[in-house]
Amino acid sequence: MIFIGAGNVAWHLAKAFHEKGITIQQVYSRTGDAAKSLAIKVDADYTNDIQQVNETADVVVFAVTDHILNSLVEGLPRTNAILLHTSASIGIDVFSGRTEEYGVLYPFQTFTRGRDIDIRHIPLCLETNSKDALDKLIRIAGLLSDNIRFLNFEQRKWLHISGVFACNFANHMYRLAEIILKKQALPFDLLHPLIRETAEKALGIGPRLAQTGPAVRNNRNILDEHLKLLDDFPEIKLLYDEISGNITKLSGDHA
Repeated sequence: MIFIGAGNVAWHLAKAFHEKGITIQQVYSRTGDAAKSLAIKVDADYTNDIQQVNETADVVVFAVTDHILNSLVEGLPRTNAILLHTSASIGIDVFSGRTEEYGVLYPFQTFTRGRDIDIRHIPLCLETNSKDALDKLIRIAGLLSDNIRFLNFEQRKWLHISGVFACNFANHMYRLAEIILKKQALPFDLLHPLIRETAEKALGIGPRLAQTGPAVRNNRNILDEHLKLLDDFPEIKLLYDEISGNITKLSGDHA
């Protein structure tokens, strides 16, 4: 197995495969130091020249940002390996004509280098160009996770959007809360129990039933008071008003 890329996703997947006994032959990254750092962790060779990628590998995983994937695929030497990428936003046809078997191994999770994650429970979303390739990919993915899903390109795109709301936007809300607390010299850890309970409720009873707060009750006294307090944060104030209005609008939705 070869990894093209040495960022957060490559770091976690390569280490996980290595720990399962899969030989990582080589790591490629445009940044030689990044390739070397990951290669050392997984006992692999490394290169920063795409033309020097080993042609004898059986699996090549492209774990890179979307905007460079196509150029790296075009630069890869001709191979008989299964070619895989880890993106939600690119179809499998990026590999068409480059090899006989190809597909997608999309881990639906947020990754940060140096932070351990138990991949066994992470959804690994698969798509391939053939049944034979799918059978092989199921065996490969099954080494890492018990949560294997079969999603086509359109489904992956919608899943990715949902992840932006549930992860990226939610974390941005934490950042805004941190800014508001800082104005009063209050620590962010005051919110830790609230964040944990909110997440646990959303997972336990679903986000619709878990929703609380003045917007659900359409309590204009509290909402207007909060808006007044946010006069020094005009952009946050606009967000507060827009999101509160959306919560109030959806509060009667039982779907």
